[in-house]
Formats: sequence, structure tokens, C-alpha cells
Amino acid sequence: MVKDKISYLRTSVICANSSSLNDCLELVQLRDIEHSHLIDAAIKEDSALVCSLPVTGYPVVTSTFLALQKSSMQVISEKLAPRKYVNDALDFYQHMQAHKKRVVEMGMRLLKEFPDEFKGLDENILKSVLSVHDNAKVRTTSRYNGRPFYEVLYNEGYGKKLDRKIVDALNNQDEKFVKEVFDQFNLNDSTREKILRIEKIADFVDRGMSPVATEEFGRKTTLASQSDFFLKDKMDRNLAKYLEDNYQDINKDLHYKKLSVLEKAKLKSRLDVKLKYGELVNEKKAGVFAISRAALASQIKSHAKSLGSRIAGLLSNTKFIKGVTGVDLMLTSIKTGCQEIGYHDWVQDPNCGPLIGLGPNVIKFLDEPWLRQEMALQHGQHMCSVVDGIYNDLQSNRVNRKSCLRDGKVKLNGLDKRNILVTSEDNKIDKVQFYERKYGRMGVTIPVLSNLEFDPNGEIEKACFSVQNGTKNLCKNKYEIKSNSLNNVYRNAISKAQEYLKKNSFDIARSISCCLRETQDPSLKAFCAN
Repeated sequence: MVKDKISYLRTSVICANSSSLNDCLELVQLRDIEHSHLIDAAIKEDSALVCSLPVTGYPVVTSTFLALQKSSMQVISEKLAPRKYVNDALDFYQHMQAHKKRVVEMGMRLLKEFPDEFKGLDENILKSVLSVHDNAKVRTTSRYNGRPFYEVLYNEGYGKKLDRKIVDALNNQDEKFVKEVFDQFNLNDSTREKILRIEKIADFVDRGMSPVATEEFGRKTTLASQSDFFLKDKMDRNLAKYLEDNYQDINKDLHYKKLSVLEKAKLKSRLDVKLKYGELVNEKKAGVFAISRAALASQIKSHAKSLGSRIAGLLSNTKFIKGVTGVDLMLTSIKTGCQEIGYHDWVQDPNCGPLIGLGPNVIKFLDEPWLRQEMALQHGQHMCSVVDGIYNDLQSNRVNRKSCLRDGKVKLNGLDKRNILVTSEDNKIDKVQFYERKYGRMGVTIPVLSNLEFDPNGEIEKACFSVQNGTKNLCKNKYEIKSNSLNNVYRNAISKAQEYLKKNSFDIARSISCCLRETQDPSLKAFCAN
């Protein structure tokens, strides 16, 4: 399904911009956790029909899975839980997501049942505004002192009074989300007041009715219909009474549900990916808005046959690619007829149809919340084909041959025209060996990087070179590598190898995952079978 494809693309972008192979491998492994059981029915329903793309198959619930659901780990965690509902930041995130959905449902019901009270209010606009209610509490990009608000609010304020500085920062970010939607629809003050009135009533009704609210605020909550402090207008209290009387019916299937161990692992994997992606997008660096200059070049090369011969030759020229960053390349407009590489999210072929490429707008799109992604997919002229095209391009056979060897070794032949052997243990990449020989002028050999070794943090620990026509091996430790006195020949070889590994990190991590175990991720299964 399209949501899964978007998640897959997001992971690939993070990998290509990460300096550590291990970070990429960890993200790929987390995807397996996400797919180790049934995907939420609500998510399936949300995205299955968007773009009319083929729906990814769902793993069958096995007896092993059911046993794991009821494992002693689950029982122990429940017994040790100090609270009935929310016991960590992930529980709080789940609680807030349920609260947001209930506010939307109750707000929409008020408009439906009391249209005369809210004359002229468009239901689609109302839903758009209500959908961003409390967004700062669940968006990974909404942070306080570098930490996402759902962590801060749980750790600093769940069950107790929250510091005023945190409250003000939270409200400031939430107001921006609402204002952005207001401005998008160019709403007048009267319409804004009606929407905020509905939001306020629905929000306070849920505070009074949700059993989790008492635990969250550390005190007994008051019914909105009985509080002239929160709702000063009598009509507002009457509307609140209607929602309270019909609370269970309106919010059927939207109540807070405790996460199982596997569900919590899946949620953590999703949030980890979003957090890393958010950090990437927020960095003001040239490489952020491209997979990387090398990866973008690879993409363009794969489509070069569809372009005019002059442009194809230029773009596939390695010297040209090395001379520019990915952003420079995308901001360079090269036109012949309808062919264009420029500010768009795609490159056009000779027939003016969209030829897919990862541009800055696509990178930003991948970080949007699902509601906005859904709108872009449904109303954007080419966005569905952009997502599907990039996904299919990622799934194309980029390695001539993958070989799973003993002792955690994986051999990749023909990965970006090079052959490498990767050694990994405990989901950490320990060593990458390069198979190649190079000669200088007049047959004089030059040092050739034969392998890189990494510490548990993914930092280069040792670099070894083949010298004197392969008759000797010379190694440099991490201190020598960082030294200013390191010969430029060695430094350049290490730098080029790092760029190569960064460019191909997603394929390396996926290939290792193919060899480690049978993957549950449908997208990885397709890659492994390729």
C-alpha cells in the first residue's frame, strides 16, 4: 500500500544521508519489527484505496504470533506497570492519537446535528482544522529543547502539573498548525471563531469523559456540560451535554487501547524513522534535499536512455556529476523540448510524461503527516506516479549478484560497478572488503584500499591498503586516519570509499537483511527475491 511505500522511501533517504552503515542497518531491521504482525486496520483502510495502487499483502497471524502476544513478557510488563493506562511516552503517544480522532468525530457530529448553530461552515474545512488539533503532541518535528513533545509531556507532566514554559511552547506550536490551515483556506474571522468554538467544546468533552484524562491530569476531571468555567456560554454547555450523552456511540472503536509488546515495538520503529527523518529535513545542508549527489546521479543514469542523447551523455558523465551537489543538479535547468531537470519532482521524458526523480519537494512530502500526504496524492497531478515510480526504481535490480556466505558475510557483485564483501555480527557491520586493482602511469602500482573496519558505533577503526602490486598490505589505525599527516593518496581513497558506502548504504543494509533471516517486510521480500 502507498503508506508502506512512503515509509520505505523515507528509510532510503535517511540511509543515503547517514554517515554510519550501522544506522541504516538498524532502520532496515526496525522495518521487520513493524511488519512482524498485522498492520493496523485503520491504517489499511486509510491508504488502501489512495492512488488505486496495489495493496501490500498482510502477513498471516500464526500461532507463534498469538503465543508471543500472550507471552510472559507481556504479563510481567502489565504487572509492573504503575498506572492503569499510560506508562511510557509511547503509551502517551497512543493516548493522544486516540484523543485527536475523538475530537474530530465529535466536532463533525456537532456540525451535522446543529447546522443552524454553525451556518455556512464547510465540513471539509472543519475536518482539516480539527485534524491538526494537538498536533504538536504527536509530531516528531515538534520539539522542546530538542526532544519531541510526546516525550517531554509524559516525562515532565503526566499525572502532575506541567511547567508553564513547556505549556507556552506547546501552545505556540499548536497555534501555528491551526493558523496554517486557516491561512490555507483564507478563512474570515467569523468562520475561524465557529471552528475554534467546535474544537473547544469537543476537546473539553473528551477531557471530562475519557477515563485516561483523570490519570493524565492527576485529578478528577469535570464534565464540560457542568463547567461554566471552561464553557461560559449556556448553549455551548448544551452542545457539550449532547456529545456526552452520545459519547460512546460517536467514539465507537476510538477509545484508548493498550499496546501489546509487538505493537509498541512497531510504533517505536515508526517514530524512530520519523525522528531521524525530521532531523534530516530540518538540517540546512546542501545534501539534505537529495538522496545524495551520487545517488541522484545514479537515478538519472538509470533513466538516461529516455532522455535526448546529448543530455543523457552529459548527465551520465562521472566528472560532471562529481562537480556538483545534488541540489545544484536539481536547480540546474537543462531543457530540450519537453525534457527538463529543474525545480520539479520529476524529470520529463521526450513525450512530456513524468520521469521520476527525488527532488526537494518530494523529500519534504515524505515528512508530511498522512492527512497532507493523502491530499497531495489524491489532488496532485503526478504525485501517485512519483511515489510509485521512485519505489519501483528502488526495487530494481541494483546488484548483479547477492551471495550469503558463512560467518555473517555477504558478497555483493556489481553494486555500482564494484564488488564488495561485507562482514556483520549482531546487526553491526564490522568490515567491508573491496575487490579491485588500480595501476598508475607506466604500470606503477598505487595503494588500493582493500578493506575498512568499523567499531560498534560505526566509526572507521582501521583502513588497510594493498601496496606494491598487491605483494604487501599496509594498515592505518583510526588515529593515523584522522591525523593531518596522512598521505593524500590514502585520505582520498578512504573518502571515496565512504562516499560509495553512503551512496549504496540502503542496498547494503537490505542485502544483509536478506541473508540474516526471512524478512516480514513485503518491500524487503520483493528486493530479496530480485
